[in-house]
Amino acid sequence: MSLQIYLKNQKNKVKKLFIILLLISISIFLILSKIYTNYDYSTPIKPINSSMTTNKFAKVNVKSDNMLITYPTSELSQPSSTYSVTVNGQPIVAEKYNSVSYVHFAFAGKANIEITAKENIQKYTLSPKRYDLKSMKKDNKISFSIAVPRKMILHQVNALEEKLFIFADPLEDSPPALGQPNVKNIIDYGVDPTGKSDATTIIQQAINEVSAKLGVLYFPPGIYKIKQLNLKSNMTIYL
Repeated sequence: MSLQIYLKNQKNKVKKLFIILLLISISIFLILSKIYTNYDYSTPIKPINSSMTTNKFAKVNVKSDNMLITYPTSELSQPSSTYSVTVNGQPIVAEKYNSVSYVHFAFAGKANIEITAKENIQKYTLSPKRYDLKSMKKDNKISFSIAVPRKMILHQVNALEEKLFIFADPLEDSPPALGQPNVKNIIDYGVDPTGKSDATTIIQQAINEVSAKLGVLYFPPGIYKIKQLNLKSNMTIYL
């Protein structure tokens, strides 16, 4: 008789526990239903303490094929006497600076690059090797093609000390232009673009002023002799 009473009591406890769990589940369901019903799904969630910076000059969207843009050279620049370069048949000036020379251009589509050295080429290295560029050598010429922007170095050409840097950039999308309200020409500050005099103080002043106005500091082709500059946020330096 005592065993029956005990089992009956246990059944009552289990029944009460089930009812309690059921009530809790119903309450949670009602709370969640109210939350989801009142939530405005058209309002995006905003992250806390976040910021987003975009650079419109970095976006490239080019549809035309085999387009080539060359950059003007300074009157004071010296052409290389070791290398000459053509891209898609068009000569690109190889400028000499100390013990290196370089070519700089922008393209879309395909760039067929041909480099002519001042002597017949026995050996050479085209870096970075991870690009695995397929190049050809004949007499004093090296030729290869690229379909994406690359920064490369031609070196260890025979016993020649001079290295050739190749800067193949993508085309610009909406570059800044002089005359736009937020674009400031560094020449307007009285800077010397010939490289004959130090321009550090003037350029630093321009950086400080343009940064305060969230602008673009535009450097036209030239040589600017500087020492240390302290760059600022909230601005773009366009070279």
